[in-house]
Amino acid sequence: MSLLLPPFILQPLPHPSRRNCWEAIKGLPDGTIVEFHEETRSITQNKLLWPLLALWAKNQHAIVNGQQLEISKEAWKVILLHSFRKRHGRDQRFALGLDGDLVPLGYETHTMGKREFADFLTFILAETGERQMELPPRCAEECKGYIQKYSREVAA
Repeated sequence: MSLLLPPFILQPLPHPSRRNCWEAIKGLPDGTIVEFHEETRSITQNKLLWPLLALWAKNQHAIVNGQQLEISKEAWKVILLHSFRKRHGRDQRFALGLDGDLVPLGYETHTMGKREFADFLTFILAETGERQMELPPRCAEECKGYIQKYSREVAA
């Protein structure tokens, strides 16, 4: 028998979501697996990421196989996420490719929680500033608004 319950998004008390979640858990049969995780990144967060990556692809070069090259925004995403995770003490995993080359694993953002993704965006913005890249006005305004909103949410 397969049990499929809707996700419970816990709201601040006195909202009934916590009680409803507890009642659902109490009624589950033995051996049921219950998972808890932060909500993953939002559409708004993801929409902020791609203009930043496009800026990197347009203004920065990467060293690839010993050569300085322009690379895609998708490649910059992997590089920036690797650096972000390394600086934040996250697991760095590599596999050997079929030809013996190193392939980074686990560099995805779709599984990141909203807080971690917000930290990743802040990291990219800081690195962008360090390299004196100027954000397009619309992107700068959206990022500023997002960071202000994120700062209020974290403080609450």
